[in-house]
Amino acid sequence: MLFIGYIQGRCGNCSLQYCIFSSIFFFFLLVFPENVYADGIGVEDPPGLVAISIGTWSGSGDVDFDGNPFCVGSFTGDSCSAEADNYRVRLTNGTPGSSGQFRILDGTNSLPISIVYTDLANGSPDTLTEGMWTTSAKNGSDSCDSDNAQFTVLISELDLLAVPAGDYSETMFILFEQIENGSETYSDTVDIALTIPDLVQVSGLNDINLGTWDGIGNQSNSEDICVYRNSSGSYAITFTGSGGGNAFVLTNVGVDLAYSVTYFDGSTTVSASTGIALTGRTGHNQSSTICSGGTNATIAVSILENIIRSAPPAVYSGTLTMLVSPE
Repeated sequence: MLFIGYIQGRCGNCSLQYCIFSSIFFFFLLVFPENVYADGIGVEDPPGLVAISIGTWSGSGDVDFDGNPFCVGSFTGDSCSAEADNYRVRLTNGTPGSSGQFRILDGTNSLPISIVYTDLANGSPDTLTEGMWTTSAKNGSDSCDSDNAQFTVLISELDLLAVPAGDYSETMFILFEQIENGSETYSDTVDIALTIPDLVQVSGLNDINLGTWDGIGNQSNSEDICVYRNSSGSYAITFTGSGGGNAFVLTNVGVDLAYSVTYFDGSTTVSASTGIALTGRTGHNQSSTICSGGTNATIAVSILENIIRSAPPAVYSGTLTMLVSPE
């Protein structure tokens, strides 16, 4: 300031040309200072950060999905000697209601997920806690010549099977904060999306042993099973036998014993014909593929006494195939 004052003092006795030169020189000093200080933090290539599209779940196994890597630029210093600065990360659900647990939503249905943040500069993964800062320092970049961070989404198979079919998503808020030399912050959003298809599964199915006929009456037996579907809609079940034309028969050395099949879905018993779907079945479990250790349906097989009497003594066997599909 003393130097500028001296030039302005000289201007009182100098020519107009010299005065204009002094004013221009004064403006030049203001616009271009000797050093420019700039602390900063941000994300390069935001498209890699904001969208984690997992796609459609296969129907079995855990989800372990890596999002696109991206670069977190974090630096302190002046224009000539900027240095990388460490930072920390905090991620929160976009929709309130489940503090401490990350989740993605399909209307009122909530699917819990885990999120891992990896510092690619040192290979250090950090399992995030919703609404909490990471406890370890992350390496920022002063140039972003390469990516240095990545999200991974983890979802267990049990949690995936426990929710209805649908399109699950959530927009989460992320905050980066310098923690070593600088104090700048940067905020952004992360969109996570997953589709769970309509699934149906049968468990607890074992061979049906009709035993040894004692010479009196029909011979029959049944098998209790569990039918699971991750939707409230009904399902259809189709039975086919192993005889000619998929007939329901037990066979030994060219001799066939015809049998009948009935199906009980927990409320209604219906007779099956080979290859014809039994539609409108209900009573399935929507949250456990094994019905929490129980059953909710029964397959019954029976051979009439007169058919047995007409056959020679032998061991007869066959295969009954069932196909269950959502409606």
